[in-house]
Amino acid sequence: PEEVKVLPFDCSSFDMSCYLHAVSTGDVLIEMVPTDCGENLYWDYQEGHLSISGFGDMYDYVFFLKTAPWSSLPIEQISLPATITSIGKWAFFMNNISSIDIPASVTKIGDAAFGFSADLQSITIPEAVSHIGIFAFIGCYLILYLIHPLLNCYHLIYYYKNT
Repeated sequence: PEEVKVLPFDCSSFDMSCYLHAVSTGDVLIEMVPTDCGENLYWDYQEGHLSISGFGDMYDYVFFLKTAPWSSLPIEQISLPATITSIGKWAFFMNNISSIDIPASVTKIGDAAFGFSADLQSITIPEAVSHIGIFAFIGCYLILYLIHPLLNCYHLIYYYKNT
């Protein structure tokens, strides 16, 4: 199979305010997706590495209805900026990462944000996080320990019943 390449696409000539990525195999255009993932957050993808840049809150996504723009890409590594303040609902659902460090600036992790990330073994949750959404780590069967004051009995019981 051919390698999937993400190419920058300037759509300003079409009187649009955003830039788009053209996800392409060879010369065949497959899909155009927005590069913003928050009011002041943007994403880029290169060879299995998803990089988020900018600052502020990430958009919330909805499984099947409004999925994260990178949801169809094979992600092996995610880089988050030290200026991101929230991780959106369903943002990294069903990805292939094995570990992630959440920056100290994050105060909220949305519902199902890392749900069914079956390879996820290690995650660092900063103390500044004051909200962890329901099922944020559902189906992350390789995680042995999630220690954070907000991971109360409800989160842990559901997690362990489903492992």
